[in-house]
Amino acid sequence: MRPTMDTVFVSWGSSTYTQAKYEEATVVLKRALASDPKDAIAHNYLGISASMKGDQVTAVDELKSAINLDPVYGDAYFNISIVFAKQAAPDFESARGYYERALKLGSEPDASLEQIIGLVDVNGVRTVGAPAAGEERRRLIAAIAWLP
Repeated sequence: MRPTMDTVFVSWGSSTYTQAKYEEATVVLKRALASDPKDAIAHNYLGISASMKGDQVTAVDELKSAINLDPVYGDAYFNISIVFAKQAAPDFESARGYYERALKLGSEPDASLEQIIGLVDVNGVRTVGAPAAGEERRRLIAAIAWLP
């Protein structure tokens, strides 16, 4: 079976994303979506790339598109929780909600993200409390791994 153009572009886009070539990934992933606008994976990678370029509004829009197209796509829930947590004015309530949904869908827990959004304390005890702040928040954000 031959791959579709959409599949080729998504593979190419995800590859350029993993190489931190976010501008190129954006162009390629938009071509994938021109071929198949309902590709949740392409929307997910486009959302991550937008976030890495600092465009959190587009990141949220693309990740919400991925979720709407595939409501059981746990990685998209996980990734949107990261976006809400790392914004200049974080939305911890939304981040916690999306993160909890990601876990229910099978995503692996992330200790750094849990501290950032206030689901665990610095000792790893699960409790909804004060989210991480300041330098500790920046350090934890750097430690989070996006999910493909």
